[in-house]
Amino acid sequence: MTTKAAITPFTALLVTCASLGMTAGTALAASLAITPPSVAASYTGTIALDITGLATGQTVLVETFLDINGNGTIDTGDILVQSFQVTDGQALSIDGVRNTNVPGDEDGAANGKIHTLLNFAAFSVTKSVAKFVYRVSPATSGFTPVPAAFTITQPVYAQKVVGKVTSGGSAVQYAFAFLIDPAFNGGPIIIALADANGNFTLNTAPGTYAVAAFKPGFVSDFSAPPVVKVNTGATVHAEPLAHRRRPQHLRQPDRPGQWCRDSGRSNFGEVE
Repeated sequence: MTTKAAITPFTALLVTCASLGMTAGTALAASLAITPPSVAASYTGTIALDITGLATGQTVLVETFLDINGNGTIDTGDILVQSFQVTDGQALSIDGVRNTNVPGDEDGAANGKIHTLLNFAAFSVTKSVAKFVYRVSPATSGFTPVPAAFTITQPVYAQKVVGKVTSGGSAVQYAFAFLIDPAFNGGPIIIALADANGNFTLNTAPGTYAVAAFKPGFVSDFSAPPVVKVNTGATVHAEPLAHRRRPQHLRQPDRPGQWCRDSGRSNFGEVE
C-alpha cells in the first residue's frame, strides 16, 4: 500500500521556489563594469558604467574613491571624490533634450540594467594620475555593494618631472605632487599620487613649471617652490617640500577650489 503525503500550502511554496531556482533569503547579484577601465590624464571622452542584476526601476548609489595604496579595495583613509545616484530607466531631459551633466540610464528602459555615461573632463580629479575604486550600492537595500577598479595613467609625453615629496628630510608617502604655472595662475596642470616612499612622476609638455605637493595635514611653502624648465625629451628632478600643518598659517578659501595663501604658505583649499 502506498501512502501519499499531503501537499500543504507551505510545501507547495517550497516546490515553486525550487522550480524557479530560488531559495529563501536570496538577494540580487548586481555587477559593475567600467569601459574603458583605464585612461590617460589627457583623455577627453566618456566613461561608461554598466550595472546589471538590479530590480526593475531600482535606484543605486555610485561612489568613487581614491585608492591611496593602489590595492584595488576601499580601505580606511581612501578618499571619496565623487558620489551620485542613478535610477534604472530614468535620465533627465530638459525640453526633450538630454541633460548629460546629470548621470542617468542611457538605455531608456526600466529593465534591471543601467548604462550611464560620465564626462571624464568633468571628473573632479581628472588630472590626477592615480588608481580609483568605483562602488555601486543599493539606495535602500537589495544587493551587496559591488566595486570595480579604475585607473588614470600618465599622459603620453616624451619628457617628465620626477622626484620625491619630503618633509623635514623624510619622505611623505601618498602625497600629491603637481605642476603649476610659476606665477600660480590657474590650477594644477598635472597631479600624481606619490608612492609609499614619496616618489612621483609627472609627464608633461615642454615648459617651465613650479613643483609643489599637498596632503591632508600638510601645507606647501609657495614663497620659493622648486621651479623647473622641462626641455623636449628631458627628465628633470625636483623635490617639493610638504610641511606639517600649522593652523596659524592657514585661512579658509574665499570660494571652493580657490588656492589660499597666508604668510607665504598655502594649502589646497578643498583638501582637509
